[in-house]
Amino acid sequence: YKHNPFNQEPFIQLMERDRMRDPEAYRVSGLGLAGKMRTGMEFFHAFKGDREREIPFDPKKALHVTLDFNAMPYMTLLVSQIWQEGDVWRVHFLKEYCPKPPLSYTKATVQMLADDIKGGTFQGLEAGLFYYGDASGKNNSSMATEEARNNFDHVKNGLRPWLLNGSNRVLNSNPPHTKVRDFMNACFFGDTGIDITFDPSMKTTIRDLRNLKQGADGSILEEKETDEATGVKFVKWGHASQATYYMIVSAFRGHYNSHSKQTIQ
Repeated sequence: YKHNPFNQEPFIQLMERDRMRDPEAYRVSGLGLAGKMRTGMEFFHAFKGDREREIPFDPKKALHVTLDFNAMPYMTLLVSQIWQEGDVWRVHFLKEYCPKPPLSYTKATVQMLADDIKGGTFQGLEAGLFYYGDASGKNNSSMATEEARNNFDHVKNGLRPWLLNGSNRVLNSNPPHTKVRDFMNACFFGDTGIDITFDPSMKTTIRDLRNLKQGADGSILEEKETDEATGVKFVKWGHASQATYYMIVSAFRGHYNSHSKQTIQ
């Protein structure tokens, strides 16, 4: 990697970091030798147990809500807060809503959060709410009504009392898997100035982040299972992970764009 005249300085710096933290990636991409890029092919290989922390909800900070729309194996809605400490941005995920059928639909899941704001976990919220999620949720549904044409209409309707100007932070399109993989791993390694943590109670999200794998092309590997009761096939992993990075990429677009440019040879 030091001998190729076409490699730019940011790529050389990336290889130097991998030399210490990801020996297999360094062996293949840096030295050009045979080997496996990652043992186990974890999509978020940098995600470790130190990401789990107990930090209480602060009613004076806004809630940042992100969604992934799937009925099977569950619907996904994650709640976090963002604040700055010195030069570091802190992102702490406080709670997950991952209901299974028959409650695994957007309107019901959003109502669970609304109930928690009114008189539960997030009672006393003073700072409003921002929402993120799968960009495909903006597409009109075949089940559209006058009340809600798509999934994000259900989000707006259910959370309207706490919405602000600019609450809608849904990306125009979902980010490429390989770019978001590298960015999120850089965040988990501590390279971006964004510290992402999760409450230990978020078992589904933590398990998803640990178990999501990448395919041969570096994209998300779709591991499918079949529900024994209904015979319905579904993708086992990735729903909570994707909800997580939809929010991180949108909230920190500048960091994401800068990192993407730096890692291009």
